[in-house]
Amino acid sequence: MKKLIYILLLLVLVSSCSVFKKTSKKKNKIKDNKQTEQVVTRRDGKGNTTVSVTPVKKQAPYKTCSFKCKTSFKGMPVSVSARTTYDSIFWLSASSLGFEAIRVKATEDSVYMIDKLNKENVQWTYDRASVFAGLPLSFDFIQDLFTDTTLVKSYNTAKFSGTIVKKLTNVDGITLPEQVNIDGKIKGQQQKITINISNYKLNGKNEYPFDFVKGYKTVK
Repeated sequence: MKKLIYILLLLVLVSSCSVFKKTSKKKNKIKDNKQTEQVVTRRDGKGNTTVSVTPVKKQAPYKTCSFKCKTSFKGMPVSVSARTTYDSIFWLSASSLGFEAIRVKATEDSVYMIDKLNKENVQWTYDRASVFAGLPLSFDFIQDLFTDTTLVKSYNTAKFSGTIVKKLTNVDGITLPEQVNIDGKIKGQQQKITINISNYKLNGKNEYPFDFVKGYKTVK
């Protein structure tokens, strides 16, 4: 179950906030350099010129986003409620058969999880979480996926080999996925998962309830 949640964590993030439309990319193709790089030219008193180029960070057209997901894993139904504040935090609660099994809070440098099935409080770096899940988890990697509008994307890494296929919908003028299909090998094992996404709410006042449970074993 714990591995399933890490798979869902990545897939929910992959799917949830793919916000930049392909049409806007085509319209602004000529200006791509201005959108992705910032060029600064400086001249000193001796007439010398230096040029520095820094990437411009992508921005989403919302501050907060919340949604719900439904999927199944080896015949077991799983429901996920997810909330995110762009560039800051991601939160989810995963339940099966009406019982909350796991609650997760991901920040820029750590993953925190309450595992109610195994009675564990988990505090991991992304390196540690990646080893466990067999997925290239990191906050920056996941957030970059927020801006990806590719309908079919292939991966061939040491951690994951396969494809992610998305079906899109429109929410308040923003393109978002309503279904994500993953088909590939995670740690050498074939996985095929379909995630249905609904109940999007943008720019609401999100709360992220999370407190480690007293008496649970702490895993780092």
